[in-house]
Amino acid sequence: MRVSALLTALTTLALSTGALAKHSTAPWKRVHRRHVNHSEGGDAPKYGHDGHHEPQGQYDVQKITGREFELEKRFDNGRFSFYDAGLGACGIVNSGSDFIVALNSAQFDQGGWCFKKITISIGGKSTEATITDRAVHTVD
Repeated sequence: MRVSALLTALTTLALSTGALAKHSTAPWKRVHRRHVNHSEGGDAPKYGHDGHHEPQGQYDVQKITGREFELEKRFDNGRFSFYDAGLGACGIVNSGSDFIVALNSAQFDQGGWCFKKITISIGGKSTEATITDRAVHTVD
């Protein structure tokens, strides 16, 4: 049961902060152009990205590079509480041995949280829990 309380608090904190991510170049700035040759059946004039006419049969392809990034939610001020498992706000009955968490009312009431999995890490150890409940009373 204490695990549930710990997971509840960690989930509340993890979800209450904004996601931090490294940003790559905006997708709307990426361009891919292929100029169709009239002999290939195309009627379009051939213009480069600078607006100047290109010789027939030439192709202009700008490389598209993507960067990988990892999305991670972080927090630094935790509040923990304990609650008894039972019928949760998501409509299923939970037991004290389930790895579940409850969100505070403000977050849970925004919707879309039921049965989402979260990873909670503390002191080099991690565990996964499922959001299945709404915390009626939270620590202020």
